[in-house]
Amino acid sequence: MKNSIIFAILMCLLGKAKVTRGYLAKRFEISKSTVGRYINVLADSGVPVYGVSGPEGGYSIDEDYRLAHSFLLPEEKRRIVASLEAAKEYYADGLNDIVIDKINNISQSKKKRGGNGSAAVRLELEFESKALPRVKEWLGGDGISRSGMCYFAAGEVTDADIVGSLLSLGGSVKVVSPPFIRDALIAECENIAARYE
Repeated sequence: MKNSIIFAILMCLLGKAKVTRGYLAKRFEISKSTVGRYINVLADSGVPVYGVSGPEGGYSIDEDYRLAHSFLLPEEKRRIVASLEAAKEYYADGLNDIVIDKINNISQSKKKRGGNGSAAVRLELEFESKALPRVKEWLGGDGISRSGMCYFAAGEVTDADIVGSLLSLGGSVKVVSPPFIRDALIAECENIAARYE
């Protein structure tokens, strides 16, 4: 439930120039303090959420921000688009076409620093020593530390397919943060397991 509300808040912020805490609290039937916590979760996950105080204040997201390609799995994108296509006959306002375009272009940022057009995501990992060389190659060695038998890494990644890159590191790597990457990784692993049942 919590993750679905956080995702819905993100979608709301992506669709509007500015949104007040009161509006989000009322829309999602949560308290204003819960809205603040969920906004912090988004910010901690690498989403560039900005808050402005005062009577004209509210929350907004950098207009150039786009969700990373791996945020929605290909199957999820296809399902959303197919559902919207099927519902077109009931709505003559053209909104479904606009939403379909947004879904299809969800990862096509024009101004982000990844050469492949994907947004940078702050990633934190916990892993075993056998994954150290591959993690160093992917994230660089600067953000890697060790505590006992475990290694920790933090760094910004701009891979178009973060989930695929994480899967290539094997089972000795655990995503600590952000939660939406961890959730996408779990969903992809479940999809893979379902193919073998």
